Amino acid sequence: MRYAPLYILSFRVTVTKKISEAFSLNQRYRRYEDIASIPDRLRWRRHELGLLQKEVAAKIGVARAVYSSLETDEMDAYDPLIMDKLATLYHIPINDLLNDYTRFLQAGQGQAILNLRQSLNMTRAEFAQYLHTDIDNITIWETEKKRISKEMWEKYFKCFMGDSTG
Repeated sequence: MRYAPLYILSFRVTVTKKISEAFSLNQRYRRYEDIASIPDRLRWRRHELGLLQKEVAAKIGVARAVYSSLETDEMDAYDPLIMDKLATLYHIPINDLLNDYTRFLQAGQGQAILNLRQSLNMTRAEFAQYLHTDIDNITIWETEKKRISKEMWEKYFKCFMGDSTG
């Protein structure tokens, strides 16, 4: 009596949702460089590497819910430490995963605002009047006692910061 060798095959079962999401991304974007949204960049690279959200979360040391929120929500500011781990995992530049507001905060909002005010040769009171805001806001932003909100940053500083934030 002859016996045939037994082969055990193992493979990953692809979930229908994963296929449809990857298909949708490929329909919207022809290549990675065309993607402007950080959540879409994360999804694109994850699908390209054939990883599940829970696998990525485990590799970078965060809860799956935390990683999932990065792929589904356009956040005001991203945690640079988490994004650095993702950039390394996905083999992409960290700047691809940080928005202008996050880069502004990471570079030091207080110094950036102070530098801008001083370049305009204004006192805090003059600068506050110029921006139509309270002098207390200028003080707490410059001393970094409070993080400036994205809305306030966009309203008052984004247009000034151009090349200085990234």
